[in-house]
Amino acid sequence: MAPVALASVVCTFAADLPQLAGAANFRDIGGYKTAGGRKIKNRVIFRSGELSGLTTSDQRELESLQIRYEIDLRTNQERAEAPSRWGENAPEVIAISVGEPRNSDPARSAANSMSAIGNPAEAERFMQRTTARIATEGAGDIGEVLRRLAQGDEPALIHCTAGKDRTGVTIAVLMTLLGVPRGEVEREYARSNEAVDQQIERMKARGATASASGLLSLRPDVSRVVFGAKPSYLEAAFREIDKQYGSFEAYSKTALKITPQQIQALRAKLLEP
Repeated sequence: MAPVALASVVCTFAADLPQLAGAANFRDIGGYKTAGGRKIKNRVIFRSGELSGLTTSDQRELESLQIRYEIDLRTNQERAEAPSRWGENAPEVIAISVGEPRNSDPARSAANSMSAIGNPAEAERFMQRTTARIATEGAGDIGEVLRRLAQGDEPALIHCTAGKDRTGVTIAVLMTLLGVPRGEVEREYARSNEAVDQQIERMKARGATASASGLLSLRPDVSRVVFGAKPSYLEAAFREIDKQYGSFEAYSKTALKITPQQIQALRAKLLEP
């Protein structure tokens, strides 16, 4: 299938999903084809930004999707600052802080790093390093997410704060394990660019929390680069995986610590026959 046609198919899948007023970057990753011709099932893996702004209508819409797991990739501080608001029918929460530095204040460290970004070019390099770090330093946590999915009973919603960095890398790794070609993995990653304006407004609405303060202090042209999902970010992550491990297969075994049996379980659960 030609890339343009596939893009239109994926957008069609997304179009029948509810439009959430209180959560940015919400979508289904179903519809992408593997190299072997199988498709990721619709309505089994969803992704989004944080869920603290869910309205009553949003809660009803999400309930209709029968989501069983909320896989929250944020830090404990982020969860405390912006708790998910599912209402009366919350799914099981699986909290896995992807790439959280040990023995430090991650929100303050990120804010300090961002405050030094002076222009869009510096912002792009910062995001390349950040995305690569998530893929490598966060590999053990991403592996835990994958193991939970392999043994769980989906549908599941995976999210972080913006739904495009920790979530983006986790989804990219998952899609690669399922056998989706790199070009389509990058296409799914880049769809977060559609939510940049919404993400910036959501961040402003949350106010100057510790985890948001660095972003709110950035120049508008810089913040748009930080909130974006440029191909170079994900390319930097896969490049660092190859540099450190030699191949994605070695990364999955050594860093993710996921077995061939678990990969097969993921494919059986998440791919159409």
